[in-house]
Amino acid sequence: RVCLLSLAEEKAEKLRMNGCEVHVTHDVGLKAFWNAAESPNHPGTSVACVGMSCWTEPEQVREDFDGEPDLVLLCVKSYALQDSAFLNRVRRLVPNENGVILSMCNGLGNLESLSTHFNDCITAAATSYEAAHLVNVRSKESRVAVAHHASGRTVLGAHNLIGIEQRAVTAKLEHVANLLRESGSNALLLSHQNAMRETWWKAIVRSVVLLEQ
Repeated sequence: RVCLLSLAEEKAEKLRMNGCEVHVTHDVGLKAFWNAAESPNHPGTSVACVGMSCWTEPEQVREDFDGEPDLVLLCVKSYALQDSAFLNRVRRLVPNENGVILSMCNGLGNLESLSTHFNDCITAAATSYEAAHLVNVRSKESRVAVAHHASGRTVLGAHNLIGIEQRAVTAKLEHVANLLRESGSNALLLSHQNAMRETWWKAIVRSVVLLEQ
């Protein structure tokens, strides 16, 4: 089960009421994955609607789950991981060592920030090559839309540990990778060194792309 936590009440209400539209243009595989239908309003674009729960307070999420979430994915701008108010909201979601907190943010230093703030939880970072962006819609429209252009792999990694602790963390993260694979993601769990190398590689590529724009 998946539940979203948002800072924007208006967006959260739109997602609860109407779900999220997923727009796919050229990728036949993605159209099949989302079971997207041709849009009458946008020729050449297929659209699927995905229902979801979305709230603005951690306690609402925990009530929705009837307990604590097993996994928290942080899909925010990396500077949020330096914001103590944001991190305290995450702490209200996962108060103890049973949860896994996984950063899906671009940029460097994310795992280090999480490990410092959540030293009693399992923290990990992922580098994802999914290509998607929010679709601009008029503010008065009661919908949220995302364009999904291409699917790529997602690489997971955690801090180096030793002995039994390392094996326990690896087992939990392998379970996370399996969940992502079951949901359609090409997820791969790597060693800390290889995962960090992937993070640096994407940061370099993004820097070059942004310079070209």
